[in-house]
Amino acid sequence: DYTCIAYERANKNYSYNAVFYKTDKYDCLDHGSFWLSDTPDVLSKTPGSNFYRRCIYAKMRVKATGQVFLFCCAHTDYEPLAAGELQARVLGERLTAMAAGLPLVLVGDLNFDKKKDTSIYTIYNHYFVDSSNQDFPTYICWKTLSDPDFGKDGKQIDYLWYQYMQPINRKVVTE
Repeated sequence: DYTCIAYERANKNYSYNAVFYKTDKYDCLDHGSFWLSDTPDVLSKTPGSNFYRRCIYAKMRVKATGQVFLFCCAHTDYEPLAAGELQARVLGERLTAMAAGLPLVLVGDLNFDKKKDTSIYTIYNHYFVDSSNQDFPTYICWKTLSDPDFGKDGKQIDYLWYQYMQPINRKVVTE
């Protein structure tokens, strides 16, 4: 059985960031969200952005081991470039402070191409480790609802970043 922690983006537009987890394996110790803007604690958007964007987080404990970690999910802007840069900095600064040395996982539709938008990638890479660059088995089946061929050219907009941990593999689930 799964349970869900979800926060609506803003203005009841039915766009959510969510974290699903197995209740028999994990305890949720705390959860919340913040806006990806200059004022993360109040409903706000990045200057120049058309959308309100937020990050949700859940402080989780593995029932079997007692290990505590922070799991985070974000959806950032695809333009303008300055919005993506600011949102990357807010995520890096805020999540690093919240984790305070705990293992941290950040997943999401971060809407940038690391080969083209190198300034954004550099900001994330300052705070986190990009799982797609690591030397462990990766199991990927790229597919989206709107474009079944998306990603076959190597373009990536969905990411899994981490800090204070060492993953053993990476799998992109598409079902």
